[in-house]
Amino acid sequence: MRSSAVLWPLASSLGLLAEAVPLNSPSVKFISPSKVSPGSAQNVVVEYNGDVDGHLTLTYGACSDELSVAEAHQHVGSTHVGQHPLAKRHLDHQEKRPTRFVWLTSEDISGGCLSAFLDGELIGQSDELDVVKRLARRTAKKKSFADVAGDDSLWFDGVAYLKQKQPDDFFVTATKNKSFGILGGGMSGLLSSLILDSVGIHNWKILESSERIGGRVRTVYLNGQVCYPSWHINSTGPGTMLASYLSDYEATAACAMSEEEHLAYMKNSLIEVHGDVVQENWTGNWVQLAAKRPT
Repeated sequence: MRSSAVLWPLASSLGLLAEAVPLNSPSVKFISPSKVSPGSAQNVVVEYNGDVDGHLTLTYGACSDELSVAEAHQHVGSTHVGQHPLAKRHLDHQEKRPTRFVWLTSEDISGGCLSAFLDGELIGQSDELDVVKRLARRTAKKKSFADVAGDDSLWFDGVAYLKQKQPDDFFVTATKNKSFGILGGGMSGLLSSLILDSVGIHNWKILESSERIGGRVRTVYLNGQVCYPSWHINSTGPGTMLASYLSDYEATAACAMSEEEHLAYMKNSLIEVHGDVVQENWTGNWVQLAAKRPT
């Protein structure tokens, strides 16, 4: 009787070991989204567990443990991750495993789950997603962007742009630790930096090859002279009002002439020509919108 009592616990332990899952078994956990709307771009955030190395595919369809890639309602996208040779494109991501993806939902989307497949094997599935339809405006006629901003305004429809591409082309989102380089410190470059700052993007840097910024709208050479020092030019544009020499804003060396010094020089020059009229109307308040200096 004693030997029989010992064998039963041993048999039970062997059964548990046979059903145990290896600690490094690859799996994917879906963090978001929990709600989606038809015909929209959604961010899909995942978390990796174990050695997820190979061809990763995300799909949307029925919530089932026996689902295959071919049975999915929608192919969200696919890419290579981890130690796969083709995963070198994801060097900016930790362990070459991107965690954020873009999903362009279909117009006829219904209740279902997101599923993750590694080399065709199901390794993760989300909870059933809630489909929320976007509410229509109560106004009788919906105004377009052109009605508000005018026919000459620029408008970018991100969803329409993504529809023109294959899912795998925009599937993986870029990392947020990248910086932007703006070529040229002219009016377009300065305006680009201002727009980026206005939307909360501050990791940019202007690259300017010359010693002047601001650009020129027009330059007219007078008296037929185009060579220094005999020339006489009439320039218009922001470049005629900014500092004549700039250095790298990251360096410790000071500029040869700051904006304040340049503005004071212009003020004195104008006073010599126009006298009291300029003195009465000159405010002289210079506002620096950005701390960065173009290089």
